[in-house]
Amino acid sequence: VQIEKASHATLPPGKTAARMYFLGITHLQDVFAEKQPILNYNLTKRWIQSMTIHLTLDESFLLGLTNIKNINEYTLNHSVNVCVLALALGRRLGLSRHELTELGVGALFHDLGKLDIPNEILDKPGKLDPEERTIIETHSQRGAERLVSLAVRHGIPSAAIQVALEHHEKHDMSGYPLFARKKSIGGFCRLDHA
Repeated sequence: VQIEKASHATLPPGKTAARMYFLGITHLQDVFAEKQPILNYNLTKRWIQSMTIHLTLDESFLLGLTNIKNINEYTLNHSVNVCVLALALGRRLGLSRHELTELGVGALFHDLGKLDIPNEILDKPGKLDPEERTIIETHSQRGAERLVSLAVRHGIPSAAIQVALEHHEKHDMSGYPLFARKKSIGGFCRLDHA
């Protein structure tokens, strides 16, 4: 006779991981649906913690899901994919649960500033002209500003705000936005460039 712990999961691990992946996209749809986002931060943290657990159980399956590309919802898919990849790398680096949550929030919301960019620019099939490029490059600063306002109400970690601000900055500080005195990017942003 062997005693086994009863499983409460009714779906196989791969199906629950896929379900959670798509719940992340749905969560972002809700956040991005309004020009002034309303955020259920507890739901965000629970989703990130669940994704971390799924990475522990079936990393290769979940990483495989990051190959999903949906042109109609590019920013949403991209944000969830960046979050999953950042969590996988953070977990491999031995980040604590708290650090993984902060990293996940930053990765999930790194493109929140795209809410302020006109769809004609975001969805443009060809190359952006210099004026359009200047506009698109404001999304990192706009995203950080949005997260600052959400931080006041929801306690968004400062590391997440830094990720939104610096996610297009390069190691040599040649990306955007340009910083007058800053000499290096934040730790979580370095993971984004790994």
